[in-house]
Amino acid sequence: LAASGLAGSPAQHFAPAARVRAAREWGTAAPEAHVAELRRRHTGANGVFGFEIRWPHFVAAFGARDVRPWLPELCVLRVVGRPALEQAIVATWQETRGTRAGFDAASVRLHLARVQAEEAHWEGLLSSSDLAVLRLRHEEWRAADGARLTELLRALGVELPAGWRAPAFTLPEEPAPELVQAWS
Repeated sequence: LAASGLAGSPAQHFAPAARVRAAREWGTAAPEAHVAELRRRHTGANGVFGFEIRWPHFVAAFGARDVRPWLPELCVLRVVGRPALEQAIVATWQETRGTRAGFDAASVRLHLARVQAEEAHWEGLLSSSDLAVLRLRHEEWRAADGARLTELLRALGVELPAGWRAPAFTLPEEPAPELVQAWS
């Protein structure tokens, strides 16, 4: 989405380090002020503001508050369908960058518990609210190409400029499928 140039600046703006830095640099300790400043700084020329957020960062930033007053046009893009164990294996591999140190069963189990808890929390929130949710299957996400990116932007309600073509982009590196299969 970031590579499209049409989805704002979707990054982890709510990660703890980013929030601390923003609070210091922008004076935005309150969630309302942080969101307002993020929107001011990271909304694209077409008016789209995008961000990526993990469950613990969502809770730290917003708690139990309704985010719609600050993000009234919010549409949640939820990537679903990858088994939790595969997510945990990939997360452990990415954290250790494929080295042997730290890539062990105990680390995978810790990531698995986190993945399962986060999935349950997201689904609980999204099923009990009237937020617009677009679910994208993981396999479709990993197989993303220009045509799928175009479809995704349209599904999110992003107006594509005349003549716009999806740029080349890369997805985060993952371990070989054989490695994931061997650990599953």
